[in-house]
Amino acid sequence: MKHSLLCLALALVLLIAGVSGASAVELKYKFKKGSVEQYRETRSLVYEFEFFSGNEKATTDEELSFRETVESVEDGNAMIKLQSSYIKMVENGEAVPRSETPDDTFYYTLSPQGRVLSILDADKKPEKHFEPKKEKDLLPRGDVKPGDSWEGCRSLQGEYVKAKYTLEKLDTQKGVKVAVIRFTVEDKIDSTEGDFKCMIDVKGKGVIYFATELGTDILTESELLCDVTSEGKPFAKTVIKTKKWRVAK
Repeated sequence: MKHSLLCLALALVLLIAGVSGASAVELKYKFKKGSVEQYRETRSLVYEFEFFSGNEKATTDEELSFRETVESVEDGNAMIKLQSSYIKMVENGEAVPRSETPDDTFYYTLSPQGRVLSILDADKKPEKHFEPKKEKDLLPRGDVKPGDSWEGCRSLQGEYVKAKYTLEKLDTQKGVKVAVIRFTVEDKIDSTEGDFKCMIDVKGKGVIYFATELGTDILTESELLCDVTSEGKPFAKTVIKTKKWRVAK
């Protein structure tokens, strides 16, 4: 009887361990030399400025395509060639001529955790304004399970803002195993442009659908509110909505 109870207890322990193990996953980017990924992205920006004469609004809507080619892989890190092209840009309801939205190419080194280690221009010369010390891992190190959280950052027009990530759930969508990662952003940026000084209060949220077996994100959506003050007075507000998705091969 004691032997039977012991076997039952061991079986339950193994079952529980198997269930908890199945719900844990390691999130990391996977690189293969020569591989190519295609993405599309839409951006919607609504600006509201506060002047003595009253409020003024402006809008910008963009759609871009991205082609990312892994040129080399060394010590697990990938050198990626990124080529971007505007599909369209609309400012205040008017289309911007294609000649005013040139294509762009640059190179960057990415770690399996999603940390950008270097940025080079089209001639493979170091980008002067890149500050690697401000970069943080996008993905956690080691296994995580639904409910786990970690600290990171998001890039916002050349600036870095603090972000908190949480693995919401593991799911399967259209036959692809994905980790659904929610994130929130809350930070302040002290900005100076010539004689103009301002404080930018950034808040927002978003979601990342990360394909765990493919080792790449297949969809990212976010909405950020940037509240700008100058000399302690309201100056502008900007709402930025973005959606970036992987184009199926």
